[in-house]
Amino acid sequence: MACLQCTSVIDENEQYYATDDMGPEIISVIERYLGHLVDGNEVMCSQCFGIIMQERRAHSIPEGAERQYIAETIAPREIPEGGLICFACWVHTRRTIQQQGIIAAPAVMNMNACVWCRRSLAQTRSHSIPEGPERTIITQTIYPREIPPGGLVCYACWVAARRNVEHATRVEDNRQGPSNLHQDSMCAWCRMSLHRRRTHVASGPVRDEVAARIYPNELPEHALLCSNCWTRAHENIEMEQEVVQFDIQPPSASITLDGFTHTTQTSTHCFVPACNNVERNRVPEYLRRIILKSEKIFVTENARVCNEHKCLYNWEFLDQHQFSNTFTKNEIESMLKLSIQDNEINQLDFNNMSSIDEGLFKFWTGITKDNFINILNVISPALTCKNQKIALGIYLVKARTGDSHERIASLFHLTKSSITRLLRVAKEALLRYFSNGPRDTSKRNYYSALRHIFKSKVILRSRFLGIGFQREISKFEEMC
Repeated sequence: MACLQCTSVIDENEQYYATDDMGPEIISVIERYLGHLVDGNEVMCSQCFGIIMQERRAHSIPEGAERQYIAETIAPREIPEGGLICFACWVHTRRTIQQQGIIAAPAVMNMNACVWCRRSLAQTRSHSIPEGPERTIITQTIYPREIPPGGLVCYACWVAARRNVEHATRVEDNRQGPSNLHQDSMCAWCRMSLHRRRTHVASGPVRDEVAARIYPNELPEHALLCSNCWTRAHENIEMEQEVVQFDIQPPSASITLDGFTHTTQTSTHCFVPACNNVERNRVPEYLRRIILKSEKIFVTENARVCNEHKCLYNWEFLDQHQFSNTFTKNEIESMLKLSIQDNEINQLDFNNMSSIDEGLFKFWTGITKDNFINILNVISPALTCKNQKIALGIYLVKARTGDSHERIASLFHLTKSSITRLLRVAKEALLRYFSNGPRDTSKRNYYSALRHIFKSKVILRSRFLGIGFQREISKFEEMC
């Protein structure tokens, strides 16, 4: 073998330093000194190594705590005779010894230093290391060091050793399977752990209650319950034994009215019997008022109506069905409030159409407000009366409902002769512009488009229209 620095032959009996055993810091110092990289399988004589380390400010390793710490750090390597360390490693070793409180003298260390963490026991609680599983745990942890005679550990290390022993015992018990003690440490009802919890023995009626609750599982002979389950079992027993007496309240006062009936108190379907439509709209007040006035049937506030029956005018078919004539106090009050409302709500003021509800307007005329305005704009030149809107409105109501002149007169607060005159004026204007007679080049004709369809089909498609409107359609067909 040749030295890396002086290239002299090194005898096997001479002391030398192999680069494989050097740390990275020593290798970097040698490479910096030589000016080239160093391979891992090279050696250096002691003289060259000492010269390089002296320039690095090397430090010897005397006997003491520092040498012992360095030997444990570089294990399994050993410190050679005359071995040196750099000044940085020496300072690091000294600082570590001071922080850990390692005592230099071995005899003193055995008595005043923890054999596990090697901290000083001067100002902390210590514990001896008797024979047992704890000593085995400590011996395995500090290997390759050994426990000296009379060695002590700090209280924290002793607690750690005890916990490791308990954990190992618990793991071994779990491997062997749950024992009876483990089963008894669980609540028989909720199966929660009873560790550090207040427990009760299941006996007497409580045992019967718990056995019934956990059936078909069987209740052990010495079953334990947690405090919550024990309290719950007692409450269940008390509830079963307690006799609860309910005060029977008398039914609410009711009265039977022979001349009036009311619909059912439900909002799950249309109030019309045998109706299978799925729509559930709230019944408008004007419709409830009309049904109450014409058919003597009170539609309850929470009743619902479908789209088909919402557009009807003639409700005479309700006489075929049977409704209840027994009214409660609330139903009578609601019916009276509905009937005594101001009559102006029912009045149709076509001069002020904004005050009329859209649904109410379509209910009486069969058309919307926009359609009404369009028709009025077309026939206004032919209307010879002063109140053109009222004339057209009266005619549409007449065609829609087929009511008598007297009823329409009471609805519009006019005389019968005025109703007759306005109907005649509106009819002439409509016949002039909405007819399928010969075309007049002086005016525009709006054909009613009834020549291409039969009367039966018109009636079938217009099932929502009143009888009066169907009668007017017949008149139009007779004129064609």
